[in-house]
Amino acid sequence: MTTDGLKLNLQQAHDPVLQNAFYNGWTHGHYVSNVLVFTPYGVITACALNAPGAMHDSLIAEWGGVYEKLEHVYETTGARCVVDSAFSKGDYPFLIKSARDHLANNPSSSELRRLQQVTSVRQSAEWGMRAFQSSFPRIKDQIRFEQHGINQILSTFTPHLILDANQQEADQFLVATSIFFSLFSTVSALCLSIFFATCPFLFAPSTFFFPFLFPTLLLIFSSLSFLFE
Repeated sequence: MTTDGLKLNLQQAHDPVLQNAFYNGWTHGHYVSNVLVFTPYGVITACALNAPGAMHDSLIAEWGGVYEKLEHVYETTGARCVVDSAFSKGDYPFLIKSARDHLANNPSSSELRRLQQVTSVRQSAEWGMRAFQSSFPRIKDQIRFEQHGINQILSTFTPHLILDANQQEADQFLVATSIFFSLFSTVSALCLSIFFATCPFLFAPSTFFFPFLFPTLLLIFSSLSFLFE
């Protein structure tokens, strides 16, 4: 895996405090910083998005939970992630830096070979960033700095979602109640019909059973037709 930072150009804020938060002194510009993790297949497996431009990439990865995910992968599979000099290796054994500053004065041939391999692997992050930005060219444009005094989601969508949820619960209650009473009437009608059909010796068929047969069957069919509506 490889990790790299992505800075998106941001319009300068009028508030000095906000302007300072998004200002990057190294590149002398205002940015929204992001950190993306790529696999050798070009899949983005972890990310930390929309951080102020003044934050360091390593700090963004730490606060955004990227290091936590990489550590879990390292403890599970032993895989490590290649990063550039912008990331602080620190106490993270799952990171490999592709920089020469950590080599000795007279590095061995194996160390130089390892550095070349690590640099080649980390190049995949540059390719991933290039593919990502070429697929969405508008992210190269400067982002307008806008602040809204109200939360659009809470003020606009949430009330309708609550009303829809309450209405759905009421509809479900009515349907359940209708099904219960329909089943109750159907079972009652079946019990009556079975009772009169199995006890002919109690009532004369010509005088008592047949007058109840037609209303009972009518009640059964009406209840069943209600269930299949």
